[in-house]
Amino acid sequence: MKEQPPEHRARRERLHQEYASTVQMLDASQLAFIGEHREWTLDEVREVWAAGPIPGSRPAINHVYVHVPFCKSLCHFCNYQRLRVSRPETMRAWLDGVRATLEVLAPGLSHHEFHTLFIGGGTPSVLPGAMLEQLLDALDGAIGFHPLASRQLELDPATISRDKLRLLVQRGFQSFSMGIETLDAEVNRAHGRGPQGAELVAQRFDDFAAEGVEKVSCDFLLGLAGTTPERILEEIEFVLARHRPHGIDVYLLIPTPQYLARHFGGSEERFRTHLDGFQAAAPDALARLARRLGYRLRGGPHHGYALRRKLRAADLLRWDRLVRGWSPFSYAQLCAEQRKPLSLLGLGPSARSLLFGRAQLEYREPAGEETRFTGRELDLRGEARSFLVYRLRDGDRVDRAEFRALFGADVAEVFAGAVAAWSALGLASLSPRELELRADDRLGRMATLLWLVPEADIQYEITRHQGARV
Repeated sequence: MKEQPPEHRARRERLHQEYASTVQMLDASQLAFIGEHREWTLDEVREVWAAGPIPGSRPAINHVYVHVPFCKSLCHFCNYQRLRVSRPETMRAWLDGVRATLEVLAPGLSHHEFHTLFIGGGTPSVLPGAMLEQLLDALDGAIGFHPLASRQLELDPATISRDKLRLLVQRGFQSFSMGIETLDAEVNRAHGRGPQGAELVAQRFDDFAAEGVEKVSCDFLLGLAGTTPERILEEIEFVLARHRPHGIDVYLLIPTPQYLARHFGGSEERFRTHLDGFQAAAPDALARLARRLGYRLRGGPHHGYALRRKLRAADLLRWDRLVRGWSPFSYAQLCAEQRKPLSLLGLGPSARSLLFGRAQLEYREPAGEETRFTGRELDLRGEARSFLVYRLRDGDRVDRAEFRALFGADVAEVFAGAVAAWSALGLASLSPRELELRADDRLGRMATLLWLVPEADIQYEITRHQGARV
């Protein structure tokens, strides 16, 4: 590994300091998208899909993500800026836009078989049943799904009905993700969600059971104003023990300036102090819950945790119900999660599309009559940067053999400058088997990963943010 000159490291460190003082550092994932973007027409996007991904040594997997940008109300903690309260006319315009986009892209998509469909948001369960059927008809007409493709939908427990759930099951949906965040009805009310509590969540689990749905996961948030680490962990334990969901995802809240102003007097320091208690308590407490209640724990302190239920002997007695909705494929948005070449078709405002090694795009709402995408062309190095950002945001190690299998070269070769800098600064160690970063907090890890980003891309991002402030 080539030693990096001290003057080069000093220049990079100055550039990193300028970036940190100019750009709000929220989460390392933003480093995967730094770089100059341009607008793409629908015809250009169709041609990229027609070209197919850059071939890799592992078989590719293809996903569809549909973003439904509507909610019954806008939660204070949400950091998706393009969400809106559901209204019939805006939902109809959104659906018409998605269907028109599919009509144009269909010829390029015909070269691909898709393995999963995920409808997220926002809150897809706010869509009326008839509109959900029209959306699914359009998707099935334009896209070739694998016979065993999985289908998953996000929902709010307050906006799903038994009739709507039955419709979705009939259309092949086997997996559902339910946003809980907290069981404290008053905290939910104070965050704009309405008085959602344990009773409503229990009713939804009863509905899932009545429709034969086995694969239900839930989301909780760490750091909500008005909650404590002890209380939120008790709520997670209650749901795990009482309802036995397939999984629970526990995320660290990433506050917007508006959230800080509303709930923490505008003080990021007050919020960080509040969040510290959750970050300190969660790892050991969740590990104990997982062991005691029969779940596997994944993830870490930089973004969030995932608990997934282990198969028990009692589950085998219900094997016919488990197999009925079984699929060998699971949805993922990232090559770093799938660990194989991944392409993703994103539909709906702000939905991201990825074509492995070729393009990284974001769907924009129509300007006049024409749907637009923004994004950048990608090569394997750009794809590899994204892979490392996410793998090292959520963990400390990268397997060198796995990296070579995906990208055709060793990580110490592709990112020689970053690996040399990490080694010189004591941030990483390199063994024949793996690259390992020193343990760090979220912002420290983000600063470390900034070494992966080309200087020109960092400077572009600084200039873009400085221009936005003028």
